[in-house]
Amino acid sequence: MKIEKGTAWQQLRSLCFDAIPAGATAYFTRALPLSEWRFKGSFQVVGCTKKLITLEAAGVEVGSALLADTEYLLDHAAEHRATVRDFMVETDWHSPAWAITTAYYWAFFSAMAITRLTGRTTWFLDRAAISDFRKLANSTAQPGAGAMNFALKAYSTGVTREIHLSPSRAQLHDSLWAIFHRLVDELYSAADQGANPLEYRLLWCMREARLRISRDWPSRVRNLMNYRPGHAYREVIHDTRIDAAPYIRRHSPMSFERVISSFEDQILRVQSPDPLADTSLICRLLILFAITLAGIAEELHKDVVDRQSGDRRWFHLRHGFLQKHCSAHDSIWLLDG
Repeated sequence: MKIEKGTAWQQLRSLCFDAIPAGATAYFTRALPLSEWRFKGSFQVVGCTKKLITLEAAGVEVGSALLADTEYLLDHAAEHRATVRDFMVETDWHSPAWAITTAYYWAFFSAMAITRLTGRTTWFLDRAAISDFRKLANSTAQPGAGAMNFALKAYSTGVTREIHLSPSRAQLHDSLWAIFHRLVDELYSAADQGANPLEYRLLWCMREARLRISRDWPSRVRNLMNYRPGHAYREVIHDTRIDAAPYIRRHSPMSFERVISSFEDQILRVQSPDPLADTSLICRLLILFAITLAGIAEELHKDVVDRQSGDRRWFHLRHGFLQKHCSAHDSIWLLDG
């Protein structure tokens, strides 16, 4: 699926190129994601209070850790994408409710990958991790454990930059959607409707979904589908309310413009005061959201990897996996492999 690239895309790319500078690499045989970088990386903890942990590290080093996280997150997304594809096109029976739950995680990991690439993301740190940072700062104060807002700051020297970790005061998933929608708002403001209407319409869709439902609407849909007894798991009693698979089949294959048109159509059908009342509608909306997020994450990652001119084996391994499990030759499935 070819993503339209206008002024908002250029701003998004510039954020990524700042967060993951030339020289940052991630080798699939010895990647160092943030979870391991905390133990093995080179950084200083220059401050730790109840509201903020401040690290200082080489931009290339922390950029490599963010890129490693992105690679792993895109692997997560690829497996969920392949699973959703099976739900949509296979003749064997699959649970429609679980298909929507899987689509949520496809969207979640794609969004997380986008935020890692921009250097504005969320990072879960347990009590031991927070305590380790406090000790390295020689401080007596520390924030509580949980999802932390991770933000790259300006370079303090020609090589090193600060990293700010502050409590999000939210669960990890809610923290991610808050950060993601702040990014969408920023890009929406930068979009030029006249120069690239498709890009503008895509960002309008994402922003409008938040305005009409809520900032954490993808999580709310997942919770409704997967955790409310009797709401979505209704195949046994022959009363399913989810029509995502037939909907995808009817509308495939799709161009980028058609995906956006379908996204717009579904959003405009969302009504107050209970925007989640129509189960079929919100499930279709979540599927379309996942598709667009995957397209953005994969294309953005490709732009970064092309610029880095580093180890492309991980990229090619993932591409091969998607070609095998989400073949573009399948007329039912609407995404390129």
